[in-house]
Amino acid sequence: SYFAARDAPFTWHVPDDGQPSDLGARLRARGFILEAQTDMLVADLPIVGLRINPAIGVVDVTDERTLRDSVLVQHPDWDDERRDRLLRERRAYLGCAGHLRHFALAYLDGRPIASARWRFSTPFRAIGLSGAETLPAYQNRGAYSTLVDYRARIALARGCQYATILADVRTSAPILRKRGFASVGTAEIYVWPEIRSSSS
Repeated sequence: SYFAARDAPFTWHVPDDGQPSDLGARLRARGFILEAQTDMLVADLPIVGLRINPAIGVVDVTDERTLRDSVLVQHPDWDDERRDRLLRERRAYLGCAGHLRHFALAYLDGRPIASARWRFSTPFRAIGLSGAETLPAYQNRGAYSTLVDYRARIALARGCQYATILADVRTSAPILRKRGFASVGTAEIYVWPEIRSSSS
């Protein structure tokens, strides 16, 4: 009811040791949709062996242009109204002092082609990688690995020792396991169907 009252999106992560043991089934019975099966991966920093594309430039999302470009890359199929809503939310979030979540954007030949997000976990000297998307026309050009490398280098400079991620078993997990990430468990990600495409 909290999120419904605010018309706000949310997801529910269910780890393999989550309780009750049938939590996933209960969520599905309530109308939640299983969005992704993920591996909970962790790696020591630095990460070596990533396939970097030197033609791809990566920048932090810090201004209106990069903010708009990142939302467009993240949700290319959304209409203007839905994108504008996310823009307002993210603009307000980035304006908050001490915000924990950060956003990066990859450009190729001056065009935005991929985006990614991360947050730092100070007590554990770790970076949590999350949400990376590449426009279909630019997939298989090293954009994902380039964004992983960018975030890992930022984390290393900050004094982090580890990188963690909930990686989709169909896409990013196979890439990362080849680069030193180890699985420490699995998790299912559920979304409420009415706001499934609104997750930020």
